[in-house]
Amino acid sequence: ILRRAYEAGIHKDRIILDPGIGFAKDFEQNLEMLRHPEVMKDLDMPMLLHVFYKSNSVYGAETRANHVRNLADRYPELKIIMAHLGGDVFHAMRVIKDCPNVYVDNSGSRGGGPDMRFAYDMVGADRLLFGSDSPIDAAPALGQILDLDISEEEKEKMLWKNAHKLFKEDLR
Repeated sequence: ILRRAYEAGIHKDRIILDPGIGFAKDFEQNLEMLRHPEVMKDLDMPMLLHVFYKSNSVYGAETRANHVRNLADRYPELKIIMAHLGGDVFHAMRVIKDCPNVYVDNSGSRGGGPDMRFAYDMVGADRLLFGSDSPIDAAPALGQILDLDISEEEKEKMLWKNAHKLFKEDLR
């Protein structure tokens, strides 16, 4: 599907694949979605993965940070966005901290300042992305970044510059 869209003239900067892994899928469907990540790598497109690991319960088909880590290790040139600060930021950041091809967004994450601070301390500003899931989540997600005691330059990276770089958007 991605190749057909690209070959039909839809510029790759206008396509993002959210394969829905870990979201309304069973384990076998999750595996099928991951069978050909080289297509995204070849098109230089990031893959968005919903990660829902919870410290108190785990559903059988949930995508967890270790799945992201395995994919990142197998395809080091594939850019991966791990959504929701990994579900449990204190677990997820430890798992992916050494994966330079994994970016992390704070969409739907209502953990507040300590969560975002931990993510920042683990992976730095260059791999964190502002994300909101929907308009109702925008203010808390924005506040998580704006409230960090870091430079304005680092906040700008997290708020928009990293996304522009990741998606290779023209900044003119």
